Amino acid sequence: MTWTVYLLIDPRDGEIRYVGCSGNLWARYSGHLCSPSNWLKQKWFESLRESHLKPILEPLVSTEDWYEGALLEETWVRRLGLAGCKLVNSSLRDIKLSKGQIQPMQLRVEYVRQ
Repeated sequence: MTWTVYLLIDPRDGEIRYVGCSGNLWARYSGHLCSPSNWLKQKWFESLRESHLKPILEPLVSTEDWYEGALLEETWVRRLGLAGCKLVNSSLRDIKLSKGQIQPMQLRVEYVRQ
């Protein structure tokens, strides 16, 4: 099975809001839309729905190994968090860096498609 690390991007401003990893990308995307798993993501999706929008799904990197996929996901959450992304990942509360804990509402970076 191929595991894909992906981004969910706000279509209004191009801001990266979520990093995930899945073995079935489109089924996972559908699951996000139908049943957001945390309060921050739910509020973000509600604001998108009010504008008749959905998050943009952007595959980032793939691997055949589940463990490597999980490590890549965590690496990208940390990397984007340190870059200032305003992520809604629930895993953010569990990430602690040597300089302190990342606070979800402090994270922000502009996403530029290549």
